[in-house]
Amino acid sequence: ADAVSGLVRARRGDATTGRYIAVFKAGNRAPLNLRAARLLSVAGLPAAVAVMTEREAATMAARPDVAFVQEETVKAIPFCQEHEGAAAVASWGLDRIDAHGPAPDGLYAPAGTGAGADVCVIDTGVDLEHPALKPKLVAAHSVLGGDGSDGHGHGTHVAGTAVSDRYGVATGAKLLSCRCLASDGTGSDSGVIECVEWCADQQRERVWPMAINLSLGGPVSVALDLAVCKAVEQGIAVVVAAGNSANSACDGSPQRVDRAYTIGASQ
Repeated sequence: ADAVSGLVRARRGDATTGRYIAVFKAGNRAPLNLRAARLLSVAGLPAAVAVMTEREAATMAARPDVAFVQEETVKAIPFCQEHEGAAAVASWGLDRIDAHGPAPDGLYAPAGTGAGADVCVIDTGVDLEHPALKPKLVAAHSVLGGDGSDGHGHGTHVAGTAVSDRYGVATGAKLLSCRCLASDGTGSDSGVIECVEWCADQQRERVWPMAINLSLGGPVSVALDLAVCKAVEQGIAVVVAAGNSANSACDGSPQRVDRAYTIGASQ
């Protein structure tokens, strides 16, 4: 946070929400008189998400109690194009990730099951009644309101890939879910940040190893990068999609964070 100051504008062509995230310096409080303000925490620093004009945002950024103000961008699940021969085989992904050569061997023999650890999936929520996920689900939360049910399907798919008995990578791990993406698969920087903070709070309470899965991405967001770095400092392994867009992962957040595990696809 010390390396960022002033007004951080979105890049040309990036999708924005029309709001700004104001992050305040430690020891200060976010004011409540901002239009449509919603308070949140960014890596332990007080912050507010509010509708502002660019001029108002620049004025806010110049205040001595403000660390920086960032134009909020849209986050979404990555576009995924199905490849012939891969999507048709349900266990293809498991077979591929433990292969030690270019050709899968038809077996999946992981080094461990993930028992004693949690996977916190930040996405569109999960199907709370799914028989493959319900026995593993420890907690579900939504920053959009409601009980965290999946209104899209992507979050349930991701959770199944992570922990389900038949298709999961870590079949012994427990599942936590935080919904920040709407039924159309899109959300905002602040929503993702709130979920990262929620997962970090859960890890502190449970004192267990945790991985956060972020199969989403979007334009550069300094505030989101900061929240992810703080979670990593807490000891959480943060795993992020590279983007599925054939673009450099260095050009977006949270995939550009050095301390995260940014993962690309494999055929």
